[in-house]
This record gives sequence, structure tokens and C-alpha cells, in this order.
Amino acid sequence: AGRNKLETPISGLNLHQWATTTEPTSYMLPPSICLIGQGRKRLYLGEESYVYDANRFLITSVDLPVVTQIIEASGDRPYLGLTLELDLRVIAQLMLDQDLTSARPTNKRLGIAVSDVSAPLLDAFNRLIDLLEKPEDIPVLAPLIKQEIFYRLLTGEQGPLLRQITTVGNHGYQISRSIDWLKENFSKPVKMEELASKAGLSLSAFHNHFRTMTAMSPLQYQKRMRL
Repeated sequence: AGRNKLETPISGLNLHQWATTTEPTSYMLPPSICLIGQGRKRLYLGEESYVYDANRFLITSVDLPVVTQIIEASGDRPYLGLTLELDLRVIAQLMLDQDLTSARPTNKRLGIAVSDVSAPLLDAFNRLIDLLEKPEDIPVLAPLIKQEIFYRLLTGEQGPLLRQITTVGNHGYQISRSIDWLKENFSKPVKMEELASKAGLSLSAFHNHFRTMTAMSPLQYQKRMRL
């Protein structure tokens, strides 16, 4: 009662409404942007925690085993949120088109961040949601508006976060490929040496970069993912 998740006809866009605060819940969060219209949420990743609300959005650039909790919601003022999955192919193409590849991405970034919502970003999201009332416009306009959203993210404060996982040859990119492999083979035993060599890194460098990006070791990550 009082809670629901709505998958929309716009691919990758889900709406959430909760009339109560929640207990901490764990799940795998894909690369996405999470925006709140009303209420407040807390997310835990490893030892870190992040709080976001109507003024601040959360962005993740790799799949992460997170724990989230809605900390502000009521019957009168329900929690209203949305998540839009990031299309990393579109983002990589945008980087090529805008020649953003030359901007040096930093390797030393966690694959998650909280940022202030800018007016242009909010405007684009409002137009995306408005399309739900005009389903016939979705096939043509939704991809354009999503592209605008990704462009705003790329050219904003969190641009380096996205660039590090879409730039081939970057450690962030190698780690995100390793995460894809772990996801597809999560029930198999895994040799960290093999994963490290797939990523073209020494074992210690692999551990280092993995922890920098996910706030946990590869084994902790795999354990959380299996849970």
C-alpha cells in the first residue's frame, strides 16, 4: 500500500511513488540518473552514504550493489522520484560528436556522485515526462530529449565521471568491462588474476582501481551482487 514503481513506455525511464519512509533495501543499481520531485532518499555504498532530494540528483556510471532508504515521505507529501538508465553507447557517440574525448578524464573517481540539479537538466526531464501524455511522440522525441539529458550531464560537473567509463584505454572503462563480466558470470568462481589480466592491469592496480570506482574490493562486490 502507498508504494509503487511504474515502468514507462519510454525505455529506461521508471517513476517511483512512496507514501511512507522505507527500511534500507539492497539491489543492483545500473548506470543511471536518479531525480527526486518530492521527498528525500539516502543511499549507502560500501562505507559511504549519500543523501539527495529535489535539489540534488544522484548519478551512477557503473552497476553498483547499493542499499537505499527513503527518509522523507508521507501520505500528504509522498516521495516522488524517477530513474533514467544511462545509454553508454549514446554517451560515447556524443563525446565523439562534440569532441569531448580530448578532455582528460580522471581515473580517480568513484562511480557515483550527487550533484545540484541545473535548470536546463530539469527542463529536459520535464519535457521527457510530458511525453508520457503524448505516447505517439515518444518514438521520435524521447531519444532526442534523452540525448539532450546526456549532453547536459557530459558538459556538467559530472562529465568526467561519464568520460572515464566511455573512454577506451581508461582504467574506469576497463573496470566497467570487468563489472559487466562479473554480472554475466556472477555464479561462477572467479580468479581475480584472470579478471585483472583481462583488464590489462596488475592484480594490485586492478584492486586499487576497482575499489576507487566501487568503494569495495572485487570479492566484496561479487558477494554483494550474489546477495
